[in-house]
Amino acid sequence: MLAVAALLASGCIAHRSAAFRAPAEPFGDLSDQLISDLLADGDRAWQKRQDPKQLDEAARAYGAALRYRPSDAAILVRLARVALRRAGLGGAVIARYEEATSFAERAMAARNAKLREAAQSGKGPEQIFSYAEPADAPALTLYAEALLGWAIANGTSTLLDRRPWIIVASVRALGFDRSIGWAAPDRVLGILDCEMPEARQNLRDALEHFEAAVAAAPAYLPTRIAYAEEYATRVRDAALYRRLLDEVIAADANALPEAAPENLDAQKAARSLIRNRY
Repeated sequence: MLAVAALLASGCIAHRSAAFRAPAEPFGDLSDQLISDLLADGDRAWQKRQDPKQLDEAARAYGAALRYRPSDAAILVRLARVALRRAGLGGAVIARYEEATSFAERAMAARNAKLREAAQSGKGPEQIFSYAEPADAPALTLYAEALLGWAIANGTSTLLDRRPWIIVASVRALGFDRSIGWAAPDRVLGILDCEMPEARQNLRDALEHFEAAVAAAPAYLPTRIAYAEEYATRVRDAALYRRLLDEVIAADANALPEAAPENLDAQKAARSLIRNRY
């Protein structure tokens, strides 16, 4: 604990302004059909997200719909997913993770007035997320994923500072649905355990979370990449590392059609890791 305190004292902690705010007023009135058309355009682009240009198109369509439906949490969740995907592709990583975190916060605030009021009154994560409901789970999960990415990108001191928020959000989401976001809550908690300065003390928990994530969403290949890079490398288990990467390469990326782009990225990463290491 003294080492952790020293890191907090000496490191630079990045700060961000939370976006748990009431939705803005609509830009104007637009028919439900036109809003549906915009969302359909965005969904079609999102399905083709292997092409970064299609992510731009999805963001444009969803953003246009949001101007007329600023209180629609489902649109904000879509925008959070786009921003999180952009962050994962690299380039302006901190800004993209920040954007994804903010969209997720706005989604929760738009749907859940009690949660929003607790956040605006300066409550801590335990009190804020105690108001989360099952319908908030998609946004809550995206929040945990995006905040973890933002904190890691900003360094250890920031990760330690944001750790309680990531843990509470993940555990709350875990209680709603272990498989949500292709087992994102367990994956987030496993990565978080491994990224801590005192990681050696947390690796048993990390192992349990990664195993649970693989069991809950076995066809989602990025979990195995995180399992290999975060856990197997830290325990110096070369056999586990290679097995996980081989499983990714041998898998059918289309076994989970809705996550095929992420699975293809994972297979590319696995081949690169094997090529560079062996």
